[in-house]
Amino acid sequence: MTSSKLHQYQKFALPVFLTVADFSIKYNIGCSDELIVFVKDILRKAFGSSHRLSEVTHQVSNELGKNDKGTWLCTISPFDIDTGMNLPSEKSLSISLKKEELTYWVTIARAQVFN
Repeated sequence: MTSSKLHQYQKFALPVFLTVADFSIKYNIGCSDELIVFVKDILRKAFGSSHRLSEVTHQVSNELGKNDKGTWLCTISPFDIDTGMNLPSEKSLSISLKKEELTYWVTIARAQVFN
């Protein structure tokens, strides 16, 4: 990672107060409109109350598990960094978050259960 990318990543200070309009759905597999509204609201609240990105992902995963059941995973990364996460999922969302000059990806997936 170049030093300029690292600098941008570090300057995304939390908590940060966002609106639902700061989030844009990039792809959706199997998520209802109601679930998307719920996810955006969870993200807005989590970014506003957390001090680390890991706290945001933990809160999002827990709230989705309570609301929509199942095991949910959430990752957050700068837009130009490929996390390489690939998981068989029943439902997934990729959301871009734009704040000032920074763009982040939020990827959320409900793990597929194999019997």
